Amino acid sequence: MTAWLLPLHVSFVGLSLLLFTWRGLGMWKGRPLKGRLLHRILPDTVDTLLLGSGVLLAYALRMAPWHDTWLAAKLAAVVLYILLGFVTFRYRGAVWVKRASFTSALVTVVYIIAVAHSMQPWPWT
Repeated sequence: MTAWLLPLHVSFVGLSLLLFTWRGLGMWKGRPLKGRLLHRILPDTVDTLLLGSGVLLAYALRMAPWHDTWLAAKLAAVVLYILLGFVTFRYRGAVWVKRASFTSALVTVVYIIAVAHSMQPWPWT
């Protein structure tokens, strides 16, 4: 099962990151995406499939965040990434806050990927 599930999950990660970066750069330039499909439906669908494939992968590998500290760290970082994405795209205040949020979200993704590869909560130590 993991022979096809892991590549699928990684593909959803790449697609989600691509869509997030594309939307974030549009926000940065002051030209947010128009249209409900590209702005909401496609990213939300990809992110839902990403979450579902992650849950299935953890189940197939018999991993749980309460047993694997690296998985708990990764999930906490995913929650932070979601919150930063919310600020990036929904906050109505100063542009510098949205830009700082976008940049922080991208740094968080680097951490999430590093944790996934190293299977360590502190991947750079």
